[in-house]
Amino acid sequence: MNLGYFVSADCWWTGCQKSDWAVVGCKQYGREEKETSDCPGGKKYKCCN
Repeated sequence: MNLGYFVSADCWWTGCQKSDWAVVGCKQYGREEKETSDCPGGKKYKCCN
């Protein structure tokens, strides 16, 4: 059984969240930030339960 599959199955990426936004990241969705990826003017966040 591949447990990593189940762990990653409940994660998703946000769209590009601009650096000047008041609220960025995953906490607004009640999730934990696991990774970030740069995008034009900000970052995308990988949010997991």
